[in-house]
Amino acid sequence: MEKFRLFVLPGCPYCRQTLAWQEELMNAQPLYRPLAPEIVDESREKELAAGFDYYYVPCYFLGSEKLAEGVLSQGQVEEVFRRVWAAAHPGVPAPSARGMNS
Repeated sequence: MEKFRLFVLPGCPYCRQTLAWQEELMNAQPLYRPLAPEIVDESREKELAAGFDYYYVPCYFLGSEKLAEGVLSQGQVEEVFRRVWAAAHPGVPAPSARGMNS
């Protein structure tokens, strides 16, 4: 599977919220935890960030494919993980994340 990344900035409130929802999702559905993205602080890894086409953080990428960008809802974070699950486990339905406040 291609690398799964989440680009963030330290002072970004939307990034903090996305990270909290991501953690809540992985707690609600532990099968998603092994899929956790590499967190990329774009202010520290400018060279890496420059190689990706996005304007807003938070921004999820699977390989070079942008999955979601900007102000995300809890449902969008779950959808990102469902798409990554599909890439990692072709033909296997994504697990449910019951207990989340979608």
